[in-house]
Amino acid sequence: MASEVCDRQIIDYDIKLNKELFAGTYYLKIKVYEEGSTYISEKTIPIEVKTSNNAEIIRIDKTILVPGHEENISFMITNVGGTSLKDITFNWINEDKAILPVGGDNTKHIDFLDVGEQVELKYVVVADTNVDAGLYELNLFLKYNDALTGTKEEIETLAGINIGGGTDFEISYAENSGTETSFNIANIGSNPAYSVFVRIPEQNGWKVTGSDATIIGNLDDGDYTVATFNVQNVNSVGASNTPTANSNKNMINNSSTNNKMTIQIAYTNTLGERIIIQKDIKLNLNVSSDVVDSTNTKFSQKIGFWSKYGTTTILLSLVILVIGLYYMHMRRKNKLKK
Repeated sequence: MASEVCDRQIIDYDIKLNKELFAGTYYLKIKVYEEGSTYISEKTIPIEVKTSNNAEIIRIDKTILVPGHEENISFMITNVGGTSLKDITFNWINEDKAILPVGGDNTKHIDFLDVGEQVELKYVVVADTNVDAGLYELNLFLKYNDALTGTKEEIETLAGINIGGGTDFEISYAENSGTETSFNIANIGSNPAYSVFVRIPEQNGWKVTGSDATIIGNLDDGDYTVATFNVQNVNSVGASNTPTANSNKNMINNSSTNNKMTIQIAYTNTLGERIIIQKDIKLNLNVSSDVVDSTNTKFSQKIGFWSKYGTTTILLSLVILVIGLYYMHMRRKNKLKK
C-alpha cells in the first residue's frame, strides 16, 4: 500500500488591527481554493487580542485653598487604555496633614469604567489654619483590576495644592491730633500680607499735605497697625469741592460733605501676586471745632439776652426790693405805737 504524501507550505500575511479595537478573542476566517478557483474548504482561526489597561488622573479643579475655609475639590479619572476597568479605588494623602477631608474619608470607589469614559470624584476639604502658607503635596493612588491578567494594578502620582492666597483688610479712623490723622489698618483675612503699602489717592473734598502714602511692611493675619497722614477737609476751609480744569482725571469723586474718604491698600499675597484693594471709610475731622462753635453760639445767645433785657430786669428787682423794705418798716412802726 502506497503511503500518502503531505505537502505543506507556510504563507505569511501582515495583519493590521484597528487602533480602537478592544481586548478579547476575534475569529479569522480562511478559505482554501484549488488552482482554477475551485473552492475546497473554510477554516476559522481564533486570534487573541490584548491591549494595555491604563487610567489617568487628568485634572484637579482647585489648586488654591484658603486656610480654615471648607472648599470643594474634584479629581477627574479617565480610562485611557484599551479595555474596561473594574473595582477602581481612588484615595489621596497629605502627609503634612495640612489638608484633610470633611464629612467623609479620603477614599472613593468606582465599580466600572469603560474605555474612554471618565468620572469626577468630589471631596469637601479644609486647610489647617495653623500651617504656613505655601505649596503642599498630595499623593494620589488609583487601584483597579486588570481584566486581562486578573491582577490588581496600582497607579501612584503626585499633585500640588497651594495653601494661602489673598486676604482682606479693615480700616477705621483712630484719632486726629493737630494736622495728623491716624487710621487703624487690620488684616482680617486668613493669610499674611507682605510689603503692605497704604495710600490716600487724590479725591474731592480731602487734601493730603506731604506724602500721600506710607509703607507699613508685613502684616500677619489677625494683626493691625496704624498709618498716619496729614489730612485736611477742604470744605472746612471754604475751598471749592469742584475739580479745576487742571485736576487729575483719575481723581476719585468723593464728597467730604458725607465724610467719606477712599483709602487704597497694596500688598503681595502668599502666591507672590501684587494686589490693590480700595476701602471707603467715614470720618469727621472737624468734631472738636464743631463743639467749640456750638459752645460759642450758646455763649453768644446768653450775652445777647443780658444786653437786651439786663437793665430792665435790674431796675425791676430794685423797685420790688424798695417796696418790700418800706412795707416791713411800716409794720414795725405800727407795732411800736400800740
